[in-house]
Amino acid sequence: TNAYPIAASPILGLYYSTDAGQTWTLATLSDGGQVFESPTVSRSTTTGNAATSVVWNPVRQEFFAAIRYHGYYESSDGENWTRLANQPGPTLDAAVCPANTGIQGSPGCPIYRGTVAVQPATGDTYAITVDANDEDQGLWRDVCNAGSSGCANPTVQFGQQIADTAIEASDGSGRILQGTYDLSLAAVPWDQDTILLLGARDLYRCSMAQGCVWRNTTNVDGCAAAEVAPSQHAIDATFGSQGLVYFGNDGGLWRTTDVVNQTQAVCGPDDAVHFQNLNAGLGSLADVKDFAVSTTQPDEMLAALGVAGTAETGTQSAVWQQVLDGE
Repeated sequence: TNAYPIAASPILGLYYSTDAGQTWTLATLSDGGQVFESPTVSRSTTTGNAATSVVWNPVRQEFFAAIRYHGYYESSDGENWTRLANQPGPTLDAAVCPANTGIQGSPGCPIYRGTVAVQPATGDTYAITVDANDEDQGLWRDVCNAGSSGCANPTVQFGQQIADTAIEASDGSGRILQGTYDLSLAAVPWDQDTILLLGARDLYRCSMAQGCVWRNTTNVDGCAAAEVAPSQHAIDATFGSQGLVYFGNDGGLWRTTDVVNQTQAVCGPDDAVHFQNLNAGLGSLADVKDFAVSTTQPDEMLAALGVAGTAETGTQSAVWQQVLDGE
C-alpha cells in the first residue's frame, strides 16, 4: 500500500501499520538527529531508501532494520528509526554513509543488501552485508548476555566478527554469489546451541557452539544432492526451537524438521534426508521456459522450468515429476 501523502509514486522505505495491515505509513528515519526520510520530508526524487531486512528482538524490545546505502537502524515503536551508533563492521562509517536528506543514500556506502537476524532466546543480534558488487562486508554478532532486565549492555555493539570466508565465491574475489539478490539469515535456538542458517545461491549452516564451521547444505551448482532449488530468499524459523524451519527460494518452498542437521559426508545421500519439498500442494509456481511433446505419445511431455529443472509427465498421468535439476 502506498500511503505516502506527497508523491504519487511509491517510495522505497520502511512502512508501518497500526490497523493490522489495512493501511501503511512511511516511517521516519534519522541519522545523528537529522531526519532524511519521513512522510513530510521534501525530496528531489521519489526513489526513497530501500529497507532490505527488518526484525524484532524480544529481549531488547526493539526493531532492527537494514537500509540500503545508509546502514543499520533501530526503533522501539516501528515508526521512528535512528542509525545505530555501532554499525556491523568498520566499512559502514558515517563519513561514507551520510544522511543525504531528501535524496537517495550514497552509493559509496557499502551496503546494498543487509540482513539482520535475532536469536529469540538469547537476544543476540546478527548482521551480514554486501555492497552493490556482492562483496562481503562481514558477518557480525552483538552478544546480548541477557539477564532479568534485558541485555547486559543496553547499546548494540556488534563487537564479534564471525568468519564467513567459506560462503564466499571460490575465486577469491570476496563476493557472496547473488548476495545482492537473495541474502537471507536466521539464528535458530537448537538444543542449547545457536544454529546460523545463511542463504544466498546456496544454503549454508553452522553451529555457534562448535565454532561456526560452515557447511554448504545444498550445493546447487555441484552435486545438488539435497535436491533443493537455488537462491534462498527467505528463512522463517518461528518454531525453530523444535527444529522446524522454512525456506523460500527460486523454486518454491522447502522445510527442515531438524535445522538441516546433516552429519554425513557432503554430497552423500544423507543431504536430502534433512529437507522436505512442500511444492506439491502449492499450485502452479512453475516458470515454463520451453517444452517438448513426444512425436508418438501426445500426452508425454518434457517442460523446462528454469532454476527448478526439467519435469516430465507420462501417459495417462496428470502428475509432473522432476527428472533433472538445475537450468
